[in-house]
Amino acid sequence: MTEVSPDTSANPSSLDVARPSEPERVRRSRTVLARLDAASITIVLLFVTVVTEGWAALREPTPFLLGIAGGVLLISSLWWRNAYVMNRSVAWNGNFRLAWDSLAGATLSMVALSWLFQVSGTRLWLLLVVAGWFVSLTLWRFLLRRSPDKDTELVRVIVAGNTGDALATRLALRADPRVRYEVEGFVMDRLDESVPEIVSQMALGSIDHLSHVVQKTDADLVVVCLGALDAERFAPMVRDLNVLGVDVALSTGLSNVALRRVSLGHIAGRPLVHVTPAPLRGWHLGLKRALDIIGATVMLGLAGPLMALGSIDHLSHVVQKTDADLVVVCLGALDAERFAPMVRDLNVLGVDVALSTGLSNVALRRVSLGHIAGRPLVHVTPAPLRGWHLGLKRALDIIGATVMLGLAGPLMALAAIAIRIEDGGRAIFSQTRVGKGGKHFTIFKYRTMVNDAEKLQVDLTNDHEGPVFKMTDDPRITRVGRFLRKTSIDELPQLFNILRGEMSLVGPRPLPVHEVEAAPVSFLDRHMVKPGLTGRWQVSGRSDTGFKELDELDRWYVDNWSLGQDLEILAKTVPAVLMARGAR
Repeated sequence: MTEVSPDTSANPSSLDVARPSEPERVRRSRTVLARLDAASITIVLLFVTVVTEGWAALREPTPFLLGIAGGVLLISSLWWRNAYVMNRSVAWNGNFRLAWDSLAGATLSMVALSWLFQVSGTRLWLLLVVAGWFVSLTLWRFLLRRSPDKDTELVRVIVAGNTGDALATRLALRADPRVRYEVEGFVMDRLDESVPEIVSQMALGSIDHLSHVVQKTDADLVVVCLGALDAERFAPMVRDLNVLGVDVALSTGLSNVALRRVSLGHIAGRPLVHVTPAPLRGWHLGLKRALDIIGATVMLGLAGPLMALGSIDHLSHVVQKTDADLVVVCLGALDAERFAPMVRDLNVLGVDVALSTGLSNVALRRVSLGHIAGRPLVHVTPAPLRGWHLGLKRALDIIGATVMLGLAGPLMALAAIAIRIEDGGRAIFSQTRVGKGGKHFTIFKYRTMVNDAEKLQVDLTNDHEGPVFKMTDDPRITRVGRFLRKTSIDELPQLFNILRGEMSLVGPRPLPVHEVEAAPVSFLDRHMVKPGLTGRWQVSGRSDTGFKELDELDRWYVDNWSLGQDLEILAKTVPAVLMARGAR
């Protein structure tokens, strides 16, 4: 056995320092489909309105305005749900269900608006409009799905796994008719001396240096074979690759299982692949046969209080003895050569099998179930940290900060006056903090401590472990400052940082330079997004949260960022502030 060594032309350890930089991959949009949808929705609306209501309806546009509202909602829903995003790593199947779901939502909205504003005589008109939209949406997707894609690009793939599984995965990728996969090479911990020549020629390095190999080859997708990694190594690897903008797929190794029997589920937020047995019993074969099977598998009882029931090789016997309904296989427990036969044996017994991915910090919306040449795999996509999503986030920041400044202006003036009256010092406290990409900026807050409070910190004791300083009863806090902190009024000047583009309404907490320098290198991942006025840390306990939990909450936010999550955090911030939960 020989260890696979990475190419040392670049220093892999330097990759961690570069993590905060934004991924360079930009997902393309299906602009042709978007234009066709918008045009057909408008044409159908005009045609149906003129046919049913006459040209006069355009001058008295009550139903026409209703249709415009429905069309805007339909297009917005399709755009919001990424119906027009072109992902190179997944072949496009038309997304018919997504289009139909969006149309159903738009239809219900128009029905509700017509009832709310008492628009009469719209039943026939609404029926024809919805039918026309349904036909046009379906037609364009059917035609574009079947037409050759002139912009088809190679999807560069790296396969991680042992020799047999890696070669089988490579053959499956080359045989897949939907996407042009190009296997750049293999990564594996060790190479057998008797491996095929093609494996030794395509070996790119060890799994531990996978991030370095991905950057060197500019890969788009990493397929991890079952058994190549356990959960402790797989979850951090997924996160590191998603930070680089690379998709990750976990191959189940099930080549002889119908895809309809495979589904994606979760247990306590951990994604898992669920394989159900074929319907060889029950009412499918008759009620008598079902009763016979139930009677033959009566529970024999457990041997004792111990959780260990036997070895994996005797799993079928253990399942029959315990009358189990489900077997959950942890990642790394079996390789593909043993997993596939085990699934078949258990399914024959009528037992469901689930493969746990071990991904506890990945939002379920980022996990999907796909296949390559009939082999089911779990697909994990990166968070949308670029493109129009961030444009909408910036627009939300500007509108929200402007509205809040307008509403809180008098309160901010009173706070400044109170600070000046108490000790005559300056009202605004400014400090250098670390923002997006590691850039320094000056943050503004109301001063809640005595003058020169930073110089007095060296004589105080930190109540929390880690570099972030927090103290329960900090003697430097003034009486006015304690009230401002309790009500979070001291944070309001940061609205100017938001308007300047240095911060966002929602994001990780901006920390001082010396605290960031004292933190571990992995802490730098939080700088991939702008710091925020509020965030998961604030709504989860604010000052009561320790450094380790802070790191985990910020990591989760960055890894799974979405506009929906921002809106959820903003909604939770209101009761957190009103209840002064954790504020000091």
